[in-house]
Amino acid sequence: NPLDMNIPTNLLGSALRALKLNPLEKEISQFKTEFDPSGSGVLSEEQLKTIYFRKKKDPDTYEELIQAFRLLDKEGEGLISTQEFRYYMVRMGEQMPEDEVDDLVKQADNASGKV
Repeated sequence: NPLDMNIPTNLLGSALRALKLNPLEKEISQFKTEFDPSGSGVLSEEQLKTIYFRKKKDPDTYEELIQAFRLLDKEGEGLISTQEFRYYMVRMGEQMPEDEVDDLVKQADNASGKV
């Protein structure tokens, strides 16, 4: 079908990042090996969807996030201050734009100034 969307395998990492995922190069290589074993250099839209949903549900990513927040939770309450959260999200590691951090804070803030 000419309306099917295919993606070159060399753009897989960029495509996943555009979908707000952050795959490691090792993961991208593994996906290419699994989904393009013949080395055609092309993935179908269905394959991209499968990869997206698999990566989105990646438990390692979730566990890493939980561990990182536990390190920041000095009082052991399961919460950190919104100010501290903003600082880490905007200035450390994989930096997020401030407007995206503001949206996250609005969704997570429990009126105590903590998330």
